[in-house]
Amino acid sequence: MELRSAVRYAISASVVFTWQGPRGPLQGGGVTRDISTAGLYIRTPASPPIAVAVQVEIFLPSIEPEGKPVKILSEGRVIRVEKSSANEAPRGFAAVTEGSSIVRRK
Repeated sequence: MELRSAVRYAISASVVFTWQGPRGPLQGGGVTRDISTAGLYIRTPASPPIAVAVQVEIFLPSIEPEGKPVKILSEGRVIRVEKSSANEAPRGFAAVTEGSSIVRRK
């Protein structure tokens, strides 16, 4: 049974994310696998831990021929970290989002 509250869209976009580690802010990068109004999944070898607050910047190209690229700023919480198999580095993480804003890049 599907428990998601929003439709997911298969969008591959570059992402930079930050979270607070025990010794200060940490940063990672990756690519989205899917995005919805309620959350997203990011493919990355450097996942934050489960339950940590995360700030995400998603970089999208313009949908108009002469338009400007778009950046989506979002805040959320990591709800799942996936590994390829036992003893391997994480292959990505899922986060629920709590707020987003869209910024047209110059």
